[in-house]
Amino acid sequence: VLVSNLVRNAYIHSACGAFIDVYTEGTTLVVENDGERRLDGDRIFERFYQGSKREGSTGLGLALVRAVCNCYGLRAEYDFRDGRHRFRIVRP
Repeated sequence: VLVSNLVRNAYIHSACGAFIDVYTEGTTLVVENDGERRLDGDRIFERFYQGSKREGSTGLGLALVRAVCNCYGLRAEYDFRDGRHRFRIVRP
């Protein structure tokens, strides 16, 4: 659920032809995708929050990511730099 929601979110919210990268940094999972502007990092993991509505989006995907992380002692992080959204799942 966690990985599929991150990848699906990147796919739905990327422009046609954009790149999505999935990789690890040690024990951290990273999912990156191209984007035009920073998302509201304080709200993106809230249930039903949809910053910019896209067809096929319910506003639950990232909330489920956060819920799974909380169950397993992981941490979900978001950052935006150099035109890329970067979601990290960190195992402390």
